[in-house]
Amino acid sequence: MAKQRKTILVEKQVQGALGWRIAAHWFIFLGLSVSVTCSLQVLSNFEPVSLWSRLEEALMSQAGSILVLLALLPWFVHDSLKLSNRFAGPMVRLQKSIVQLTNQDETPPVVFRSGDFWQEIATNFNELRMRVIAEREQLAKGKHPSASETAEQNIALIPSVVLDTPSARAGSSTTA
Repeated sequence: MAKQRKTILVEKQVQGALGWRIAAHWFIFLGLSVSVTCSLQVLSNFEPVSLWSRLEEALMSQAGSILVLLALLPWFVHDSLKLSNRFAGPMVRLQKSIVQLTNQDETPPVVFRSGDFWQEIATNFNELRMRVIAEREQLAKGKHPSASETAEQNIALIPSVVLDTPSARAGSSTTA
């Protein structure tokens, strides 16, 4: 069984922006839906009553819906942040492993939790990690691969890393 995350915000910049964006969209939706329904109620009332009292009556009829929507907002934001852990958590873990590998520290294989997105990135990183460790061991033993061997290994690596992406498998090309 996969270990559950205890922290909701593992990547505060990305997840914080996502949370604020969801809340902003929620308030925009709430404001627009209340405006439209109140406008329709005010315009459909033909009684000789002041515009202000019609608007007040329309808003009061929406109070229950407004309270329910406001009460649901924290739950929607919390659930969205939990979902975002499935992509932010793996990227945080991968970033730490890249830094460790770059600093020539002991780098354990990257394993994402079940249910996390981008499982294939962990596999690709672990293959790269093994190649880097093997080359470091060769260099430590005094075996220096020739430039042509290194170039051939790098060229052989490119198709497996670049072309083994979901978009490449689907036949689509990506351009920046």
